[in-house]
Amino acid sequence: MRTRFRVMSRKAARKHSQRKHIKDCVIISIYDTFDKKNEFADNPHIKDVLYMSFDDVSSMDANCMTHKQAHEILSFAKKWAGKVDLLIVHCKAGKSRSSGICAAIMRILGYDDREIFINPRYFPNMHCYKLIL
Repeated sequence: MRTRFRVMSRKAARKHSQRKHIKDCVIISIYDTFDKKNEFADNPHIKDVLYMSFDDVSSMDANCMTHKQAHEILSFAKKWAGKVDLLIVHCKAGKSRSSGICAAIMRILGYDDREIFINPRYFPNMHCYKLIL
């Protein structure tokens, strides 16, 4: 099975979880340090959710993504790659942290990450991208 990758906002990921006829997926759910976890519908097609809390900042700032979190994210992605149809990465706006993380996962798993970098919708957080690589 070939896994597809999608970057979403917090709101879009929640709406996606409410759809009854979705393909099997997993979600990497990124939320801000002082925010609550995203709530997803109880949907049997969502096989697992990894929750991570860090802010959309560079490596010089407090509350940035850590090496430990990068390792957990990559382990999660490797565990599910090829076992689900879709791997969703979401953050608050679905533009920076999620796109940087998704691009790095795609590259490590042998997919082309250029689709993230050439899409004007995204502004990949390079700290997240480099830390996962």
